[in-house]
Amino acid sequence: MQMIHERLQNKVEVLWLTEHVLEPLKRVQDQQLKAQVNEEVLQKLLAEMATSSTRAVKAQQSVESVAKDTRASLDKLMQDQKNKADLQTTEKWFKQCSERTDKESKVQEAYVADLRTQLNQIKQYQAGLDKKVQVALRFIDWFTDVKLKGGPSVA
Repeated sequence: MQMIHERLQNKVEVLWLTEHVLEPLKRVQDQQLKAQVNEEVLQKLLAEMATSSTRAVKAQQSVESVAKDTRASLDKLMQDQKNKADLQTTEKWFKQCSERTDKESKVQEAYVADLRTQLNQIKQYQAGLDKKVQVALRFIDWFTDVKLKGGPSVA
């Protein structure tokens, strides 16, 4: 050790030592410090990226959940609209059928009214015929009575 000390005291050796050992050692230490700083920065960046990635995954899951709920709502809305359209179509058909039925009912009522009128006319005609038949029967009865009693002959 004394020998090292003596050599160190020699300027040429100190210069050489400084130039070949201490300066490279200092550069290595500086690089090591920079590497540590870079490593710390990288670790912070990685931590932030991991946090951001976690947030992004959670946001994506949230968006997927909302999209799924929205899809379900849209499907239900579409089904409701289809049911409403089916109901409207059914109501339209029912209205058309009711209108046709009403028209046909009016036609049938008019036909029945016409038949009643004809029936009343027939009854009146029948009543007139009944009166004529009664008169004819009375005449026949009278004529028979006159012939049978030997009344004047009509020749």
